[in-house]
Order: sequence, then C-alpha cells, then structure tokens
Amino acid sequence: MGDDPIVDGLRSRPADERDYDEPLRLPHRSDETAEPVLPMVPSLGVKAGRGRRPQIVSRPPLGAVAIVLLLAVVLALALASGFWARLGAAATPAPELTPTPVPSQALVAFEPTGVVGCPGLDLVWERGSTPPLACEVRGVMPLGFYAATFELDPDFARSPDSTEIHVLVTMRDCHSAPMFGPIAQAVSYRADAVLVTLAIGMGGNDPSIVCIEGARERWTPYAIELSEPLGRRAIYDAEPDPMALIAPAV
Repeated sequence: MGDDPIVDGLRSRPADERDYDEPLRLPHRSDETAEPVLPMVPSLGVKAGRGRRPQIVSRPPLGAVAIVLLLAVVLALALASGFWARLGAAATPAPELTPTPVPSQALVAFEPTGVVGCPGLDLVWERGSTPPLACEVRGVMPLGFYAATFELDPDFARSPDSTEIHVLVTMRDCHSAPMFGPIAQAVSYRADAVLVTLAIGMGGNDPSIVCIEGARERWTPYAIELSEPLGRRAIYDAEPDPMALIAPAV
C-alpha cells in the first residue's frame, strides 16, 4: 500500500469480482441463478415459469411435419392403388388374342418411261426409233425399279375368258442389292396382243426374288391382273425392243 488512500482504493477490488483474464465457462446446472441454455427452435410464446421467471415454450417445426405427413399419405395411396390394380388383374382372366389376318398385297403398278437403250451404256433413245448402234435394246426402268422378265407358269391354263395370266418372274439382270421389293406391272392392250412390262421394286424385303451371279435365277410365281378378258390375243413382254413374244393367242 502507498501513502495515497484514493489510489489504494482504486487498486483494490471486491473478492468476488471476476478476473477477466480467466476463460469463460457455462454456469453449472446446479447454479439456480444461471439461465438455462435453450435450443434454437421456434417458440409458442413466453409464460411464467418457476420462481415467476419467464420461460420460453418451444414447439416442433410445423412446416416440416406437414410435408412428411403429406408424403406419407401420397405413398400410402400409391401403394393401395397398385395393390387393387394387381388384385383386379389377377381376378380377371386375360382375353384370348385372335391373330389378325394379313391383307393381301395391293397391286403395284408403274408407268414405263418409253425410253430404251443399250445395257451398260449411257445412251438412250425413244422406243421405236432407229438404234444409233447395234446392241440388245432394252427398256429403261423408272427410278426405283429393276427390269424383270417372265414366262408362262405351266401349272396354270389360260383361256379367252381369263382375267389373270399366271407367270414366273425373275430379274432381267443380277444385282448385288441385298433387298428387293414387290413385283410391279404395266399392261397395255391392242386388238391382237396384250403387252406386259414387269419390274421389281428396289428397297423392299421380298426373299422370294433372288438373283445370284453365276447361278440359276429364282423364278417367282405371279398373277398378272387384266382389266379386260384376255380374248384371242397373244402375250408379249414389252420391256425389250422389239417386244418378245411370250405366248401366242389361244
């Protein structure tokens, strides 16, 4: 102590004064004067507690509870509907499937170009004109068709009343294309002859039409449909020039 009582009084401190150099600590739970540490939850309000001290009343997060309940209801409804659907399917026998008949293929027609040329040469002219050079003159097919040739099918007879001519068809030339379409026809009529031009479509999938290089061609049965009776007329393959006689008049 010094001689100055005021200075000595300022330097002194009560015995219970906290030394702020000490680390902070939470009050002990037995300390009745300490305020309880409350959880960070929403509050329903404040009411008087023991000893008339305010006490915060907490509640659960109602929004989260509502979402959980809603999801539970939706899940229960989904499971219930699936159960009843399975129960109904098990109780109802499956109907017998009746195969649907495949309709017959419609007649495929095409219009000849009226142009002929030498096979393998980029040289064409109108049908009936004088060839510019000596070669096997053949008809030029419309885009999307291969030339075909045919002969009479010996298993079928024909008569003047026939409206169909049963023939066997093959490709005029062998091609490397792996897929071939349906047979198409173009028919014209003269007083003494029926002129028939047959072709095979490109890009189809008809396994009955096959032509293999160096091997015998496969002949496919086909019925040429006529718009009028055959009568006493000859049948010509009108694809080459001049036209090739297939069968004389009956």
